[in-house]
Amino acid sequence: MMRSVILWCAVGLMFFAFSACKQGKSPEKAVEQTKEVVENKYAKNFEIFESNGLKYLYILNPQNNDDTIKYVLTYDDKEGASFEDHHVITLPLQSIVPLSSTNIGALKLLNEEKKISAVSEIEYVYDSSLQARFAQGDLKEVGQSQSLNFEKVIQLNPDLVIAIGYSGVSLSKFDKLSDFGIPVLLSTNWQESTPLARAEWIKVYGLLLDKFDESIGIFNGIESRYQEIKSHDAIKGEPEEVLVNIPFKGTWYMPNGGSYMAHFMRDAHMQTPWMHTKGTGSLALNFEEVYPFGLKTQKWINVSYENSIEGIVGLDNRFKDFASIKNGQVYNNNNKVNQAGANDYWESGPYYPDVILQDLMKIAFPKAMESHEFYYYKKLQK
Repeated sequence: MMRSVILWCAVGLMFFAFSACKQGKSPEKAVEQTKEVVENKYAKNFEIFESNGLKYLYILNPQNNDDTIKYVLTYDDKEGASFEDHHVITLPLQSIVPLSSTNIGALKLLNEEKKISAVSEIEYVYDSSLQARFAQGDLKEVGQSQSLNFEKVIQLNPDLVIAIGYSGVSLSKFDKLSDFGIPVLLSTNWQESTPLARAEWIKVYGLLLDKFDESIGIFNGIESRYQEIKSHDAIKGEPEEVLVNIPFKGTWYMPNGGSYMAHFMRDAHMQTPWMHTKGTGSLALNFEEVYPFGLKTQKWINVSYENSIEGIVGLDNRFKDFASIKNGQVYNNNNKVNQAGANDYWESGPYYPDVILQDLMKIAFPKAMESHEFYYYKKLQK
């Protein structure tokens, strides 16, 4: 059956290529004219479409519209040979090397974590089954994501490497792997500016793993739960003012109004004085700019690796003046951390924004969310 499908696809491609040439069209132009796009609901950094029986995945650069990375998915790499500026990913994938924990979370959600043959830094992997496989020698480590051990990856010869892309990282960084026929997918899900947009990337992994319909169902469930929680009847009145983050090397990075964290906070009915700012990144503030807000704000979230209020005050004695420190209302997103220090908030969290939203709403409105048990967040003790 599969051979027949492949044969028909090959015949179809030959006919398509012949027709395109006969009509004086380049294969690229023919693809553009016949493509059927799968519309995204929230995500802006990828595009999925079909054209003449082939599936395509385009990774878009939010900073440069001309810098799109084009992939064609095929069961026979010869099918993709006609498209010179497309990178060919040959299916089905049996061996995958994700270079970030976020990729691992997506593969696990699709029950495909067994196809992970190597990771970049095992100490940042939260999943217990992968930790066990590493201990047994069944899972390899291929260096750090920023200083990959290319020789190890080439020896493993995986079907696909998934790396974090753009903002200084281009596909040319992985030319050594491409030279050996190992495709590299650059993921830019981290540059999506809303929680549901990041979660929608599950469709990309579903496409790669022949589980596209299943991934659509998973995302629709995420979206439905998220919207239901966001519209909780008990959440009314003025948004709760909340202090966010903690200084790093003298700079207090505060979420811009269009950032991923700001969208989360807005949906949880939280606010800061900087929520009106534009941009999707963070504002770089000094301690003195944030200090007056910290003095009066009753709650504080996302305090890096800290596990206790005493630990926070130990970093800077001025923190003891903050209202949130005095009343013990400090919360951190490190409730799910394994012995190696890996945090599940960064691994599975992007695909469970509904759970993160519930945690944040419980912080802002504990009585209204009384029945919800914290999952990714926890209240720090003194």
